[in-house]
Amino acid sequence: IRDSANTGLVANAALSATDDVLITSNNGSVTLNDSVIAGDSLTIDAINGLLAEALIQSGVDLNITSTEGGVTTNGAITSTGLLAINAKGNVELNEDVTVALTSIIDTDNSIIVNDVFNSDGETQLLADGNVTTNADLTTLSNLIIQSGDSVTLNSNVTATGLLDVDANDAVSVTEDKLIQIGSTLNIDSASLAMNSDSTLDVEGAVQIITTGDSTAFNIDSESSIKIDADNIITNGAVDAVATIDLDSASSTVVNGTLNAIGNVDIDSIA
Repeated sequence: IRDSANTGLVANAALSATDDVLITSNNGSVTLNDSVIAGDSLTIDAINGLLAEALIQSGVDLNITSTEGGVTTNGAITSTGLLAINAKGNVELNEDVTVALTSIIDTDNSIIVNDVFNSDGETQLLADGNVTTNADLTTLSNLIIQSGDSVTLNSNVTATGLLDVDANDAVSVTEDKLIQIGSTLNIDSASLAMNSDSTLDVEGAVQIITTGDSTAFNIDSESSIKIDADNIITNGAVDAVATIDLDSASSTVVNGTLNAIGNVDIDSIA
């Protein structure tokens, strides 16, 4: 399906095919007001943005590209293959996302996940702006988050593999939220703020490196824990099967407990 005018493409009825479906707008945006279901691959190429108001479903891979605009989905996304979203503007997912294989979302702006996100394969959230999760996110593989600004986890996050977070600004975990990781956890950012009763539950090693302050609440690692920051504050229980290493350029304040089978090493100027 292609647009034939500079105004873009608007589909007001359901679209369904047993084979591949290609929706292209070379001149404007794409608005889908009803469901789109492909038995095989589904490709949506919208130069000035995509607005999907209903279900988008592919039997194999689902590819969405917006070279000059953003992507907003107000209906569910279901892919039996991979999910790839590449956009210049914001990517806002407002309904459930279910993906059988790898999920890659790459944007020059921000990513906002507002409903449950489940991906059986590796999930990559790559944004030049912010990355925000407001609903539970689960992957049965690795989770990679890269942000040119800040990362805000307002939801529970589960990854069977590793979690790697790289942010130019702050990383924050909202009160009472659980980040459960089956392998290692690495955070590299300007700062880390774990709010009251938030928890990092990690089967492997934990490494947190911030140029500014790191405030931790509950951290439970089946291996070692290393925090390297300007100022370090721990407010909950920090438990490691191996070692705990707190290395601050300025000060370290321990308001909770530190428990390790191995050594506990606190290195601080103040």
